[in-house]
Amino acid sequence: MRAGTISSIFIGQRIKDLRKNNNETIKDLSKVLNVSEATIYSWEAGQRIPRLELLVNICNKYHVSLDSFVFYEN
Repeated sequence: MRAGTISSIFIGQRIKDLRKNNNETIKDLSKVLNVSEATIYSWEAGQRIPRLELLVNICNKYHVSLDSFVFYEN
């Protein structure tokens, strides 16, 4: 990955990890964010990237900063 870029696969995996670590289903997250389950699936599969507003909502829901979401390392 080039410096200054972030992949859709990384973002999707990060969303999936946060959701699963909080014992939530795709349905649970879709209701909170007011998006379809198919949208969550597409994010987690790395097919699409959520809008910044939704990323902020995800971070707020799981009590992580946007910085820690983006710069997370296993």
